[in-house]
Amino acid sequence: MKAKPIRLRDKDGQFIKQTEARLNSAAFMIGRAIKKNGIPGLFYYTKALLETIPKWRNIFGTAVIADFLNQLKAQLKGRDGNIDIQ
Repeated sequence: MKAKPIRLRDKDGQFIKQTEARLNSAAFMIGRAIKKNGIPGLFYYTKALLETIPKWRNIFGTAVIADFLNQLKAQLKGRDGNIDIQ
C-alpha cells in the first residue's frame, strides 16, 4: 500500500489523510474483495490464437495433422516396432 500511490477516500468520496490504521484497513478490504470476487484473467494466449488462426488456417491445420500423426506413429511404433502411416 505504501509503494503504490493509492489515495484513500471517505464515504463521500473526499480524499482523506493516510494513516497506518487506514492503510491497513484499505489493504484488508482490497484483499477481502479479491478473495470474494477473484481477479479476472487476461487471456493473452486465447486472444493471440483467435487473431492468428484465420490468417494461418491452412498451415495451422496441416501442422496439427502432422503433429497428430507423429504422435500416433510414436505410440504405435513402441508396440510392434514397425509402422507405416502416411
